[in-house]
Parts: sequence; structure tokens; C-alpha cells
Amino acid sequence: MINVKLNPKNKTKIKQKTIDILTQDGRSNSLDNFYQVPRKYGDFLEECCRIRSGNKFIPFMPFDYQKVVSDLIDDYRGIMIFKTRQLGLTECISAKFLHKALLNPAYASAVLSLGQKESSNIAVRIQSMPANVKDLKFLTKSKTEIHFQNAGKIWFRPATDNATRSLESVSDIFYDEAAFPPNFSEIYASSTPSQEAVGENARTIMATTMSQLGKLSTFWQMFNSANPVDAESIIQRIKLGKEEPCYWWIDDNGWAKVIIHWKAHPIYSSVPDFLEKTKKKHKLTDDALNREYNLGIPDSGGALFSYEYVSKCAVGSWQLPNKDRYYMAALDPNFGGTDYWEYLIIDITETPYQVVAEYRENSRQSLYCIDKTLELSDAYNPVLTVIEHNSGGAIIAAEISKLRRNLSIETVATTNVSKVQNTDRLALALEKQEVIFPYNWDGLTEFGAFSLQSRKAMYGHDDCVMCLAIAFAKLDVALRRKGTALEGDLGTIAGRKSRFR
Repeated sequence: MINVKLNPKNKTKIKQKTIDILTQDGRSNSLDNFYQVPRKYGDFLEECCRIRSGNKFIPFMPFDYQKVVSDLIDDYRGIMIFKTRQLGLTECISAKFLHKALLNPAYASAVLSLGQKESSNIAVRIQSMPANVKDLKFLTKSKTEIHFQNAGKIWFRPATDNATRSLESVSDIFYDEAAFPPNFSEIYASSTPSQEAVGENARTIMATTMSQLGKLSTFWQMFNSANPVDAESIIQRIKLGKEEPCYWWIDDNGWAKVIIHWKAHPIYSSVPDFLEKTKKKHKLTDDALNREYNLGIPDSGGALFSYEYVSKCAVGSWQLPNKDRYYMAALDPNFGGTDYWEYLIIDITETPYQVVAEYRENSRQSLYCIDKTLELSDAYNPVLTVIEHNSGGAIIAAEISKLRRNLSIETVATTNVSKVQNTDRLALALEKQEVIFPYNWDGLTEFGAFSLQSRKAMYGHDDCVMCLAIAFAKLDVALRRKGTALEGDLGTIAGRKSRFR
């Protein structure tokens, strides 16, 4: 019999691999919390960890909002954090991974930051954190992986679409600065399969300041969707001091959405004129200051329409027809798909012009939608009806003209050039508050998702926006025809999805 002598280092690795296997299949729990660290996150930080502050190390004394983040990670499958800079959230979340790794030898997680340099910097910071953990030993201590003897491991990778492909199953993934990668949707989609084996215990954490992509970023589109509250409205209220600077809710998919403003930081909030001093100190432009330190979401990087102007115009109401008022109509038809058949009635008697009625429905045959459109048209008798000409719109216009020969109809052909002109015209009208609409009109959501660059919806639909845009393209024609008498049936229009109030 030949005895093979193993290198002591290899012996240690083989022993650790055996421990990992035994722990994962439930045959060994004896090594849980091998280093006997406090089980509460806050106690662990205060008793065992340190962080660098300026040119010295200090005990890690977590702020209240950092404890909130830790609790949310414990309780929810997914956590999205929209924050301002220099709040210590990267340390907070990384320390959470460190704590979980020391408690559970089978634990594995991944930190994905902008590049390998950024990810490695986080690795170095974590390695220096556990200053008061007795006899702590590393199996691997590098800028890409930390693996503790008798404890878990953490990987550090750049945010790419193959960042976690070669890794074994991971419990938690932290996407640092998630608003910045233009291909974040691919990064996220390719990383989540590595968590499948963990099941409900897996955690996904995203934390970021806003990038120049603004509303074009995948992070914002995810953050601003499936919410029971208006995220942009909450942000504005936080900036004005009308809501707590650390504010969170649970979205319709069970994810925690968190907004953390610099006022949540006990030191920053005590500095008079903090933003102005920060601007001078770092020589920042107003746009950069607002985006990085004041929860700014650049319209220039995403949406054409300013949230501020849209909000100011959302003061109208749905109204019944009035024989003393003048109306125009606009139609953006569809042909049975998921896009909406959008028909608007706009009161043009005086400024501000008002969206007062709507028929909006999808997944219906064109003839059905034409009937519903004409019911509303008969009630308001618009002086002009504008119909989008493209994709079969000319056929719809001809059919409506045949059914209502006394209806004045004009068509608008949408090209790349005319789309820019028409939507620019509408954006200017909103800025001047020349048009108002009900607060519960679907157009409000579409305005926020309408891309400055591509002039179409970044996500969702843009039927409301384009319908109102083609109306304003022919507004001058409608105003010249205001003398037309209103003779329609002023009865109530019934319809499951008609907006007639």
C-alpha cells in the first residue's frame, strides 16, 4: 500500500469541500457559525467590523437606514434601492454578505459591479472589515473571491452577461450601480439562473445612483413598474421634505423598493446648504449634482416629457358633452393586437385645451372599435377628427368617412421627421400648460416612458401620447372651424372601457 502525502494546503481544501457537501445536503450543521459571531446584523457590525473613514479605520456603527436595508434583505426575495451618493450602501450590503458567509459554511454569493476594478475594490474593503473575529482564516483571499475556512464564500465579478455562468449555485447576488450598464437586462437575465437551486431563500439586491441613461435605464424601468404608489411623486416629496428620507414599499411582485436620500444620513443632514457645498467641493454641474446627490432622473437621458410639466397639466377632468363647447377628436387606431385603439375628445373652446373623453381598448376587431368610436363622436360632434394614416389608418379613415359623411376628417402620416415635430410640439404645449388632462388618464404613464431619442415608448405603450400629438398637428385647422354648431346626441355613452365621465 502506497501512502500519498498531500500538501497541507490541499488537505485543507479537501476538508473544506467535504464540509461544503455535508452542509448543503443537511448531514452536518455542526459548523454553522463556526467563528461564533453575533447573529444580529447590527451587533455583528458594531462588535466585529471596521470600515475606512478618511485616512483611518473606525468601528462600523450602522446608521438606521442601513439597518432597514438589512431587514429588507432578510424579509424579501428582491430589493431595489434608488439612492444618492456616499451613503455607505455598498459597504452595508457587502457586510451583509460577509455576515451571512460567517454564519453559514454553505453560503455563496456574488457581487457584480461596473468592472473588475470596481468589484475588486469591494473585495478589498470586505477583507479589511472583520477586525475582531477570533482566529478567522481564509481559504481564498483575492480580489475576485473570498472563501473562509469553515465558512462561506463571496465572488466579485464585473457586471457582464456571463459574470456568474462559471460559478456554482449562489444564494445572493448584489448588482452594484445597476442603473449604469446599458445592457443590464441581459446581465440580470443571465445571472438569475445561478440562484435557481436555492429557491425562496435566494436574494437579489440592486442599489444605484441614477446614471445618465435616466429613464432609459433598465433599472429605472424595473423600479418604476408594478408599484402601488407613484415612484416619481414619492421622490419629489422626499426631496421637498414631505416624506421620510428613507422610504420603502412592496411592489405588486413582492419586491421591496427603497428610496434613500442624503437627508437620511445623520451627518449630511446636519450640514447647512449641503448640496451647494457639495457642488462647489466637487465642481459639479447642476445636472450632475441633481442626478448623483438629489435623486435626479435625467429627462435628457430618457423621456422627452418633463415629469414636472406633466404633473402640472394633470388637473383636468372627464366631462360630458356641452352644446356650448367646441371639440376636436383624434384617433390612433390598431388592428386587434396588444396596442390600444386610442380615441380622444379634446375641448378646444379656449386655452388650456382639455382632454375630456376617451375610448381606449385593445384586442378587439376594428369594426367593433369603429362602432364605439362613432358613439362618442356622435355625442360630441367634433369640428375636426384627425386620424393617424399609417398601418391601415387610411382604411379606417375611409370607413369612418363612409359611415359619417358629414364628419370632417384629416389624416396625419407619421414619419421619423413628423414624429419628432409632432411630439416636440406637444412637449412645448405641456411646458406652456396649453393642454390639461385628467390625473387618471393613462397618458401620464406614457409621457414618463416616451423616449427622447427613439420617439417611442421605452416600455409599455405610447398610443395616448401619439394620439394627442397628431391632434396638435392639426390644431390650427380645428380652431379655424370652431364656428361649427354642435348637434350631436348628448346622451350618456356606455362602454366597459370607455372614459366618459
